[in-house]
Amino acid sequence: MDSPTGTEKTPARPTIHFPALALLLLSLSPVCVFLPVPCTALEDTKKEARKETPTFGLTGGQILIGELEEKDISITTSYGKLSVPFAEILRVRFAPRLSNEARETMNRALERLRGKDPEAMNDLRAIGPGCYGELVSLRGIEKNESIRRQLSELITDLESLDDVYLDDNDEVTTGRFTIRGNIETALFHVRRGALKLEIPSTDLVYIAWGELDTSKTWKVTSSHIESANRHLSTGYKLRKGQKFSLEASGNIIWQGRTFGPAGLANHTWNNRNMGCLQWRVGKQAWRLAGLRFNGRSPASGELQLAIHLTPAGSTSGFFRVKLRSKKK
Repeated sequence: MDSPTGTEKTPARPTIHFPALALLLLSLSPVCVFLPVPCTALEDTKKEARKETPTFGLTGGQILIGELEEKDISITTSYGKLSVPFAEILRVRFAPRLSNEARETMNRALERLRGKDPEAMNDLRAIGPGCYGELVSLRGIEKNESIRRQLSELITDLESLDDVYLDDNDEVTTGRFTIRGNIETALFHVRRGALKLEIPSTDLVYIAWGELDTSKTWKVTSSHIESANRHLSTGYKLRKGQKFSLEASGNIIWQGRTFGPAGLANHTWNNRNMGCLQWRVGKQAWRLAGLRFNGRSPASGELQLAIHLTPAGSTSGFFRVKLRSKKK
């Protein structure tokens, strides 16, 4: 409709008051409820990369820490061949195996053993755990009683070694299961800074991530006397705060009196039982071990053991001390 002035009027906008606005929002509420809303709580999170550096236990007793370049390991079981990512593995244990060179050395040493060469036993010992399975098999078929006895001696020595795996099958342990079979990966590549190493499986006892259960055994003889400063240096390095335990057995005879690791209860010296077993780390003060000790290392350094005795009088016997701990 034309206005008296000849211009078109703009229609007025309707005003929506509060009650009407509320009704409008309520009528739209189902739309709001069913709109897709991103849910961050359900988003997959990536697993953090493993931070531990693997530890490599070698057949000669050495321990090596370095970065492993292989991404998985192949193991053949009775159900077939499996490939297991190292990212899921906690520990790999290798059954004793011989390199071709070590096998030739063993065969020559066995021939010399039959020829009564006194050095043959030392050469067989030097081969280490790799010859364990072969020695067990040979002992079973050996007809010469003297040689069979010497083979048994070697086998017993190998079985008494700490941190050595002597099973017939290799073993791969993850957080969910353990696989037993034959590891086919023959060579492992390890980086230590700028240094790159190649380690054959014949030289490995284990590969492990995180802390390892460690067991060591020593003989503390009557000559390892604290007062004479002739303690036993074990060669085992403890870290400050590292938890460990000691368990001792055996007997010492001193001036005709026999006692165990707890010492003589009715004879004290420097407020401690005469003859008790003691331990210390580095130059720290001596501490009581006795029959058993559980605790943490007060410092970083080498574990030392000694018997709390005065040098006077004749002494004989020994204590056998076993350490258990967790160590990188």
